Amino acid sequence: MFGRNDMKTLVKRLSSMFLALAMVVSITPVTGAVLADETEADTPAVTEESEPEKPKETKKPAAETTKETKKPAEESKETEAPKETEAPKETVKETEAPKETKAPAETAKETEAPAPEEPKETEAPATEAPKETEASKEEAPVEKPKTPDSNTKQDPKKGPSQVEGKIDASIEGSVLTFKPLSKNYDTEVSKNYDVYIAGVLSDVYDFIDIENDTIMDSLTIDLKDDIDQLIESGMIKKSADNTYPVWVFAYDCEDGVSGYDQTMMVATWRGTADCNPSTKSKKLGAVKATFKNGVLSWKSYKNALFYTLTINEYNCNFYRQRKISVSKAIDWLIKGGYIQKADKYSIRLVALNKFANPIAVYSKDYTYQSSSEPLTTVGTVNGIKLENGVLTWDAVDNATNYFVEVSATKNGQEVIFEELDYDGIHTKTNQADVNNFISEACEGSGYDEYDLSGFKFSFIVIAYEEDHTDCCYEPIKLAEGSYGNYKCVPAENPLSVSGKKATVKYKKLKKKKQTLNVSKVINGLGTARGSKTFVKVSGDKKISINKSTGKVTLKKGMKKKTYVIKVTVSAAGNLGYLPSEGQTITFRIRVK
Repeated sequence: MFGRNDMKTLVKRLSSMFLALAMVVSITPVTGAVLADETEADTPAVTEESEPEKPKETKKPAAETTKETKKPAEESKETEAPKETEAPKETVKETEAPKETKAPAETAKETEAPAPEEPKETEAPATEAPKETEASKEEAPVEKPKTPDSNTKQDPKKGPSQVEGKIDASIEGSVLTFKPLSKNYDTEVSKNYDVYIAGVLSDVYDFIDIENDTIMDSLTIDLKDDIDQLIESGMIKKSADNTYPVWVFAYDCEDGVSGYDQTMMVATWRGTADCNPSTKSKKLGAVKATFKNGVLSWKSYKNALFYTLTINEYNCNFYRQRKISVSKAIDWLIKGGYIQKADKYSIRLVALNKFANPIAVYSKDYTYQSSSEPLTTVGTVNGIKLENGVLTWDAVDNATNYFVEVSATKNGQEVIFEELDYDGIHTKTNQADVNNFISEACEGSGYDEYDLSGFKFSFIVIAYEEDHTDCCYEPIKLAEGSYGNYKCVPAENPLSVSGKKATVKYKKLKKKKQTLNVSKVINGLGTARGSKTFVKVSGDKKISINKSTGKVTLKKGMKKKTYVIKVTVSAAGNLGYLPSEGQTITFRIRVK
């Protein structure tokens, strides 16, 4: 039986449901308007290359918005009164009556995207990018392409011109056909094949038939749709002669990663697609850029997160940098085999927003006579020897860096160390402290000196030249050599330190005690292997030295003068080095 209280509760719940339903009805047309404005905003008024194509509607944000608007309706069923119903923060304020449901319409006015600004000067190539709507802000931005910064060490690899493997491929019109490098399942399963069109990655393929655990005989791909999409998006320019360069790279990538940054390129193929696209280039704004004496520089474009530069069939990204020597980049790319030597080069700079959508472009055909030639061979690193835990070799001409790959076996079986498998030794000189590297790697993997009795280590020394233009991220391999069957024998600790002179301001010391980092008073701490110990031998009693860190502390109120301190430094050693004898040095601290 329904009582009076039950009837009141029912009325309240029904009111709550009608309130939520009114919210959904009022929000739905607003969402469509926002998406329409956003789509129009993607095509600025200034035309760089051709007439605009009708923009495609993006349905995904609409679905996401609808889900968000329905959620309050479901939650409202559990509420007991309309005043307790929680409305979305950006759509409806808390209310006691359904008449307040006009709030979503007010929100819609705030979320509508303004029309793109017209350029004030028709001669200036810079164009204001469209402002982003609230709907677009809710979309998840794409990940930034992995662009190495100054602190990132890139493993050296062969450029396409140095790779001996060739892919069996052919192209007729826009139809590409290529075969796997091997029909052996075990060797082919880790390989990926990347197809690039005009320098832009089109797709990644493999030949694995998962259902039958076999390798397919070949793949046939019509690139026309991919070419249409790349042109329509603005990523590549529509060719005047309907030809587009095509690269196929084969990678032995056990981690499943491929692309230009992959170090295991094993085979290549280059051809040309002949295709008459059925679409037109996207209408884009214009990046304000200057090109003088082979150097391209450009101004920041509004709402651009990064820029992608294509030189013929090579593509790279920039974030903060807005200047590059194109002539030097061409020389480098020819040397590595990433582009073919020619009399004229197509330069295309595209600005992309946080969703990786092109919003502006600059393009130019650059006539340049390069003296560079493709590097087709890899030389030999000579004179490799290992003494006292340090691997040395003869310097290689034009090498800017060296990389030492490290591998290990125990009783003839390969051993994977967590640290050793991840990296090697990067150095700018023709020597590497392998004993210290082995010690750190083994200790990090849980091994100690008792576990290393049956271990032997091998090294591959690779000499490479880094790109000087910040355009091509792949160092080019110049030469390599090997050294093997090394048993890690602890060597003498190379500790070699000396004292320095430091200064402390009297005004600060008068108010409170002062501390100095050990590097301010002692040179050569990097030569120590193992933990360091510092013991004060003599000096003013108001100056103390931390035994483990070496930090020097001066007590408050010390007088103006120069203080002389003697300290003994020793290193405990590690798996690769013996403990050192103590070295007594003198350093000075001047209070003024």
